[in-house]
Amino acid sequence: MKVHNIIAGTREKSSSYYEVKSPYDGQAIGSAPKTSTEEVRKAITQLKLPPMPAWMRADLLESIAIELEKNKGAFASILVAEVAKPYGLAIKEVDACILRLRYAAAEARLLGESAYVSGNCSPDKQGKEAIVIKEPVGVVSIITPFNYPMFLAVAKMAPALAAGNAVVVKSSSLSPLSTLKIAELFAKYFDGSISAVNPLANDGKMLLSSHKSISFVSFTGSTEVGQKISQLAGGKKLLLELGGKGTAFVMEDANIEKAAKEIVKGALTFSGQRCDAIAKVVVQPSRYEELVEKLLREMREYKLGDPAEPMTKVSSLINEEAVKRVHNLVQDALEKGAKLAVGGMFQHNTYHPTLLTEVNESMDITKKEVFGPVISIQVAETEEEMVGIARGSGYGLDSAIFTEDLRKAIALARKLPDGSVTINGHPSHGIGYFSYGGNGLSGLGREGIKRTFEEMLKTKTIILEGP
Repeated sequence: MKVHNIIAGTREKSSSYYEVKSPYDGQAIGSAPKTSTEEVRKAITQLKLPPMPAWMRADLLESIAIELEKNKGAFASILVAEVAKPYGLAIKEVDACILRLRYAAAEARLLGESAYVSGNCSPDKQGKEAIVIKEPVGVVSIITPFNYPMFLAVAKMAPALAAGNAVVVKSSSLSPLSTLKIAELFAKYFDGSISAVNPLANDGKMLLSSHKSISFVSFTGSTEVGQKISQLAGGKKLLLELGGKGTAFVMEDANIEKAAKEIVKGALTFSGQRCDAIAKVVVQPSRYEELVEKLLREMREYKLGDPAEPMTKVSSLINEEAVKRVHNLVQDALEKGAKLAVGGMFQHNTYHPTLLTEVNESMDITKKEVFGPVISIQVAETEEEMVGIARGSGYGLDSAIFTEDLRKAIALARKLPDGSVTINGHPSHGIGYFSYGGNGLSGLGREGIKRTFEEMLKTKTIILEGP
């Protein structure tokens, strides 16, 4: 498979390409463009806002959903080959794209709903009235990560287009086939309003945040890159979903069977390469041994192997660099006194599901984002200790609390720094039906079906003088 840049709706060949290989077996699976800085500039400046009315934009989004559904297997196969996503998860990602498109279409059909404000409720505006309307922000720059290269592109493109904006999409260089292929489908329907590029050089990447024609930057990825984007964007509107350190708090009255099942699912799905993954478990001492035993039992149920095999649940990390980072964090913990209950080894890019016990806050793995299939477990006596551990990393995206006392859960949730707290389940952003987003090192703003759409509009108030 060979993918090309899309410049204002037109597929254009780049001056050079590079080979894309499967992270699972190293086999060549396609080629992607090395987009030049000038090509990025063209991709931004040649865009046009969608010329059609909102109802027609909604119909086009529905048409994309229909075509995607007809080709679901083919799109899922790209994810399997390019990012080693197990086939069942790849199908779920495409299904999520289809559903998100349909929600965006529904939002476009409601865009005509404006607000009326009477001035008679305020003495300084008596006799006046106003209408509040919504307008597109302009050109939206969308920067996607490798882990959900189709869904996150769709989750940003669909509401942007529904709101009447033009979009320029930057794929991750680790998953260009998936993102450029889905953008190509959008470009068939929104002629002239979609660009998609794959710049490798920093000057090209920087334009996607700094160019004066861009009004809004929506980025999902690492905290380090998000901070650079914030500096480059200047006064532009930003939506940043950054790193996380998902922590599960297991209280002494928790259902340990359920907690273990949910923790392992939250930690090992897509090999932990998710910002909402559970990476750290904090448990009260009376339930520690029982929880470790049940975590180990659950982890044995996760089949390791070829992502194309239907029964595979855990496969390769995205590349060798990711494996080294995960392994270094595990080794640091072991050197500082943690115990290895299972795992801690790898073959090629596949890291075995790992459980570390007797972990403490001196270890790097308790502070840094792991992005791999590793669970670390530590003990805390009191809720105050738990809150201190939660705040120690500086992240604030997702956490989970396991307890049978809902009042206790809600009280603890209020003290945690995270944007979302799930009670008796693992964190999952899903299609964004519940809005999500981070605090601290985890981001800026909130995303979701309705929230993303609203972020990609600007408000104008038109005030009418009385007779």
